[in-house]
Amino acid sequence: MLILWLGLLAEIFILGLLRPVITNFELVSIIVVFIHILFSVCRLVVLKNPLRWVFLAGFIGRCLFLFWDIYGRSIFSLPNSGADSEMFYLYASMVSENSALLGVQIQGGIYSKVIGALFMFTGPQRLLGQYVNVLLGLSVVFIINDMLRLLQLNEDTVKKTVLLAALFPNSMIMSAIFLREIFPTFFVACSLWFFVKWYGQGKGAHIWMSLVMLGLAGMFHSGV
Repeated sequence: MLILWLGLLAEIFILGLLRPVITNFELVSIIVVFIHILFSVCRLVVLKNPLRWVFLAGFIGRCLFLFWDIYGRSIFSLPNSGADSEMFYLYASMVSENSALLGVQIQGGIYSKVIGALFMFTGPQRLLGQYVNVLLGLSVVFIINDMLRLLQLNEDTVKKTVLLAALFPNSMIMSAIFLREIFPTFFVACSLWFFVKWYGQGKGAHIWMSLVMLGLAGMFHSGV
C-alpha cells in the first residue's frame, strides 16, 4: 500500500510543477487518476497475498463509484452524495485560492482545509480529491487484514472479514464520494492497529501512537 501512496505523491509533485501551464484541470485529473489506477491494478495483481483479488475487487469497486459520483449523478445520485459533498468541495476550492482560510474556522472544518491544501498544488481537481478518499478506503482494508493476522485468527475468519470490509457497499460508497468520513475511519483503523500491536508486544510507543491516531480521527469528526 505504501508504494501506491508514493506513486500518488509523485504525481501530485509533478502536477505542482506543471500547474502554471495547466488550462484544463478536469482532463488532467482524469489522466492522472487513470494512470494511477492502472499502476495500482498492476501492483495489486502481483501482490504476494492470498487475498489480492479481494483487494483488487474492493479497489475497482471504489473507483467505479468514484466515476459514477462525478459523471453519472445526473442518472442516479449515490447515497450520501449531495449537499454535504458539494459544500466540502466548495470550501476546499476556496481554501486553494486563499491560503489565509487555513488559519480560520470554516465550514467543512479540517477536511476542507486538507483537500484545499492539496488543491493548492494540483488545482481544483475534484476527481483527484475524491481519489485520495478511495486510496484511504483501500488502506483501511489492508489495515484490517493486517490486524486480523496479528491476532492470529484462522484463515477463514480473516478471509470473510476482509471480504466484508472490501466489498460492503456502503463502505465503498463512503470512500468514493467527497465526504470526510473516510479520514476518521482511516485514523480509527490505524489506532486499532497500534492497539493490537501494543496488545501483542507490550511496547509503550504503540499505545501512545494509538491515542495519537484517535486524536487525529477526532479532529475530522466529533463523532469519534
